[in-house]
Amino acid sequence: MIVVFLGAPGSGKGTQAKDVAKEFDLVAISTGDLCRAEIAAKSDLGIKIKETVDKGLLVDDSWIITLLNEAIAKHDKARGFILDGFPRTLKQADMLDAELAEQNLKVDAVVELKIVPEILIERLTNRYQCKSCGATYNKLFKNPSAEGVCDYCGGTEFVTREDDREEVIRKRFIEYTELTAPLIPYYEEQNKLHIVSADKEPEQVYQEICNILKNVLT
Repeated sequence: MIVVFLGAPGSGKGTQAKDVAKEFDLVAISTGDLCRAEIAAKSDLGIKIKETVDKGLLVDDSWIITLLNEAIAKHDKARGFILDGFPRTLKQADMLDAELAEQNLKVDAVVELKIVPEILIERLTNRYQCKSCGATYNKLFKNPSAEGVCDYCGGTEFVTREDDREEVIRKRFIEYTELTAPLIPYYEEQNKLHIVSADKEPEQVYQEICNILKNVLT
C-alpha cells in the first residue's frame, strides 16, 4: 500500500507522516531525509546531490527515484509506505507510477494538507530545532518535555533555520503551489485525493487523516 502526503513546507506533513505510519504499521519515507542521509554518507550520489543543492538547483528526478526504490526494497516485508515529499510535480507522479507498476504496486491514496499562508508563516517563524540532532520543535505547540533540553539527544542548544523567515516562507509557498497544482486534478481523476485542513491543531489533523486511511487501507 502506498500513500502520498502532499503539503507546503511547514504544513506538518513530515510529522503527520511519521505518526500516521506508526498507527497503520507503514514505513514513512521522506525524500528529503533520504537525500540528507546520502549527503552525510558521502556516497557518489550524495556528492552529486550536495553539489546540486549547493548551486540552488533541484535534485534530478531520476536520483530521487533511485533512492526511493532503494528505500522500498530495504523494507520489502513492510505493509506499505507513506511518501513524504514525492511526487511534487506531474512528471514525478508519472515516473512514480511507472516505477511502482514494475513492482506490482500503485498509489492507493493521496492526502493533501491544505494550509493558508498566514497560519503557515506563524508556525514556521516559531519553529526551532536542536543544534545537535536536528529534532524540530515549535514555540506554539511543541516544546521539549523539559524546558531547554532536547527530548531525543539531551542537547541544550537550539537554533532557528535561516529559511524560516517570512519572505522565504512566502516564496516557498508560492513555488509549492505552482509546482504541485497539476497533481490535484491528476489524483482527483483517479479518486485517490483526500484534502485535510492543516490549519487545525496537529492532533485534530492526525485524527482526520487516520479516519480517512481507515476506510482506504482496511
